[in-house]
Amino acid sequence: MASALGGLTVVDLSWGFPGTIVSMFLADYGAEVIRIEPPGGDAIRQHPAFYMWHRGKKSVVLDLKQGADLERVRKLAGGADIVVQAYRPGVAQRLGLDYETLSRENPGLILASITGLGPTGEYAQLKGYDAIVVGKMGGFSSASGLAPREGPGFACVPWAGFGASQTALQGILAALYVREKTGVGQLVEATLVQGLSTQDPWGQIIEFLCEKYPDAYHLTPAVPVKDAPFTDYIFRLLVAMTKDGRWLQFSQTSPHLWDALVKALDMEEIYQDPGFKTAPTMETYEDSVRFWDLMLNKIRAKTLAEWERHFEGHPNVGAELFRTAEEGMDHPQMHHNRHLIELDDPRVGRTVQLAPMVRLFETPGEIKAPAPELGQHNDELLRVVESGGWKPAAAKRSEALPAHALEGVTVVELALFYASAFGVTLLADLGARVIKLEQLRGDDIRYAMPIPETGAVKVLQGKESVALDLDTPEGQEIAHAIIAKADMVMMGFRGGVAQRLRVDYQTLKAINPRLIYLNAPGYGIDGPFARKPAYAPTIGAGIGAGVTQAGAGVFDYDPAALTLDQIKAISIRLRAGSLGPGNADGVSSQAVGTALLLGLVARERTGVAQEMLTSMLCSTAYANSADMIRYEGKKPAPAPDPLLYGLGARYRLYQASDSWLFLACPQESEWPGLCNAVAQISGGGVDLAGDPRFAAAELRRQSDAALAETLERLIKTKPAQEWERIFQQNDISCTKIGQGAVSQFIMKDPAMAENGFLAEVDHPVFGPHPRMAPVSRLSRTPGVARPGIALGQNTEAVLKEFGYSDEAIEKLEAAKVILRAS
Repeated sequence: MASALGGLTVVDLSWGFPGTIVSMFLADYGAEVIRIEPPGGDAIRQHPAFYMWHRGKKSVVLDLKQGADLERVRKLAGGADIVVQAYRPGVAQRLGLDYETLSRENPGLILASITGLGPTGEYAQLKGYDAIVVGKMGGFSSASGLAPREGPGFACVPWAGFGASQTALQGILAALYVREKTGVGQLVEATLVQGLSTQDPWGQIIEFLCEKYPDAYHLTPAVPVKDAPFTDYIFRLLVAMTKDGRWLQFSQTSPHLWDALVKALDMEEIYQDPGFKTAPTMETYEDSVRFWDLMLNKIRAKTLAEWERHFEGHPNVGAELFRTAEEGMDHPQMHHNRHLIELDDPRVGRTVQLAPMVRLFETPGEIKAPAPELGQHNDELLRVVESGGWKPAAAKRSEALPAHALEGVTVVELALFYASAFGVTLLADLGARVIKLEQLRGDDIRYAMPIPETGAVKVLQGKESVALDLDTPEGQEIAHAIIAKADMVMMGFRGGVAQRLRVDYQTLKAINPRLIYLNAPGYGIDGPFARKPAYAPTIGAGIGAGVTQAGAGVFDYDPAALTLDQIKAISIRLRAGSLGPGNADGVSSQAVGTALLLGLVARERTGVAQEMLTSMLCSTAYANSADMIRYEGKKPAPAPDPLLYGLGARYRLYQASDSWLFLACPQESEWPGLCNAVAQISGGGVDLAGDPRFAAAELRRQSDAALAETLERLIKTKPAQEWERIFQQNDISCTKIGQGAVSQFIMKDPAMAENGFLAEVDHPVFGPHPRMAPVSRLSRTPGVARPGIALGQNTEAVLKEFGYSDEAIEKLEAAKVILRAS
């Protein structure tokens, strides 16, 4: 069977994590990826995960500062199907590697450009380091509970970078789908700021409502604050320590899941206490503290093994163990789902690493080769250049360009909450028709926030709501009629539910042989954890993201000696590690969007419609993939210091005289600029370039603590804004840390509107409000921003479209099979 992307040629000119993941994904599904590396090689070669991130690629060393090599790159890129770049604005144009130049000779070219904070505005020239973007957006401030000290905490999982990789992939795959029909390529633009924005399920609309109605609404702190009632999510998403010092993350977000936990903990009597009568919602700070103490002591009364045995009889209790990344690789469901593979590498021997992110049942991904040696393919590719380069592929079809990339594509959504459902929202933004088959009471996310419907505004954007009871034969008949004419189904329910409701792949394939069917559960469609509830914090805990962010030192204690206050402090840190500034819901939804588009492109290119699988577990492992590889002699992945300032002196948080800033200049090529900036602002008083401790790269690594101390003393003497100015004059990335929530930056920072990242829509409940514009920008077939929807808003119209009469609809509603919006 042909591979999904076989026959495509990709030239990767990017740097950093996002572009690396993009080209890794394309290689995994059959594309020939040529990685253009500078003399000395890509910096990622020094990372322990290099052997995974560069697998299946070809390496060519070319120096773009040399005219002859630059011309060779132009020839390679000019004949490619896809080019991936991560240049700052203006660089590609200066090199003659921009879309406008390359597409003149190759109109079918798809060029993906990834930037940090957008191509225009005051932040355009900031390098796209993950921490610069997250810091600017306020992500480190919102993660302040993460660090065992005052101030912002460094969150080391590259949430923004992974998000950008997926929005770039979605743009590339959507553009490929269009090109298969029209022969025309286009420019795809993605940014880290938009990549992170997709991981916030409801903060943006809440920010808007609190500002619009300041006397009616205010934001509740996400972490416990003195003299304020706790948010109920402190208890629904309880983080608690067992008797033997292991930590559990609970996810009881829905009413029935909360009731299941209360029953499992034998706590039904709590409602007799006047202070707990509305649990888990509390009315006072004192009652919040008493209830927190009660729950923490309950979990502390038994060992992990005892709780695991106990919860076997309570399948609706989602209690996941906080694992390290290493332990996350051994998660039983990771093995069951075949999310891991073994690959031999000539340098390090047998490796265990992540399998391709999406499991295609008919045209599976395949690793063609281990990561290449530096320049391994120079001779082969230079022969191509000498012969004139590749010739652009001739167009197979020449249909007219659609208004939107996915115009004419219909997706049926069967999912709850955000983790899988927002992936379909991303396709709606690209022009797909999305029909959400929604339970009669509505998706639980509609009631996740104290103000009904606020939790669902974002995830329901651009969709149609058909409310029906899938437990009835009549409801299943309606679903089958709609799916018979659909292109794709996205199934996000727990394992076993699809079969019970007769919306599993085998049933639907018989109705619609051209159906693409994506399973997108939390854990899996079967296996040891398949029937467990899965939400962002449980998955983040189970795959190791929570511990990675909180730092391994969070477990340096004797559990028997911990006081309840110490347990609470660790609980807050672990909770922050699992939930921010990105999270498993967000990255999983992005992977769902990518997977659906991969299935669509595979069907278009091979004629094969098929069943597919992603899981929240595997998607989050990809975001945390820096430590998701195992081989003998492997060095630890770079990890933050115990106080969570950063990854070293040149990539960390510093306190200026007025606020905090983040400095990012980890590359050796950036050392002279750092030295110049420090000499400039210190009036020559601090001479890093002349300090023998820092005279060479290896010496700088050995003296990193001394360098951090030197910079710490100096940076405290000036305000953050002045440091920003001086560092940026020397092409060193530095940003003042944003103080508000990420959602506040998205809604209010002028750069968002200046880059066209916001759109205005009219919601049926909340009226006009701003929302994020489509996060994958395609130059010829742009996306479309539409509002969220009310429950059952489209039930009647869709049923009529599929042949149901007014009388039949009345009868179905009377029998409580369907619901129409009032």
